[in-house]
Amino acid sequence: DAPEAEFVIDAGQHVRSIAFHHRNDAHRLIEECMIVANVAAARELKRRGVPSLMRVHSVPEERKRTQLLASLRVLGIEPSIPAEPCTRDFAAIARQLKDPESRPFVESLIVRSMAQALYQPQQIGHFGLALDDYAHFTSPIRRYADLIVHRALVRALGVGTDGLTDAEMGELDEIAGHISE
Repeated sequence: DAPEAEFVIDAGQHVRSIAFHHRNDAHRLIEECMIVANVAAARELKRRGVPSLMRVHSVPEERKRTQLLASLRVLGIEPSIPAEPCTRDFAAIARQLKDPESRPFVESLIVRSMAQALYQPQQIGHFGLALDDYAHFTSPIRRYADLIVHRALVRALGVGTDGLTDAEMGELDEIAGHISE
């Protein structure tokens, strides 16, 4: 729940300041609705057996977890992260903080310890969101992955003529690689 940074640029194209914008209840509601739509799309594609692109996020690597723990210990934080962690283990770290001022910094350390999310046809879940099924069906910025998922749903539901073709479904690994890159 960290605030988003926005660079304020002056007329001479120099960074004048950095403003932090906190999400309000309306932003959170829209975000939750988008997540629910993404989960619903992924589940429907899985239920119908139609391949598509999934937005996946794996468990953080052991090396990165070890680095995170070392950094937190320097700050006087002694979290417990099991060998096979779940999302809740990482979320609990920020709740342990006694100084609310340090929360954004600690949250940034936690986020940096995470694996990078990527696209692939195989669903392995989204660790950061603690979801088993997740696809980018809706996005505030239209992404090519969204369009692939839309076209996969058109095919799965039989609601149009512009669904994914057999050839395109055979290229999903390559498409996912390009998009993730």
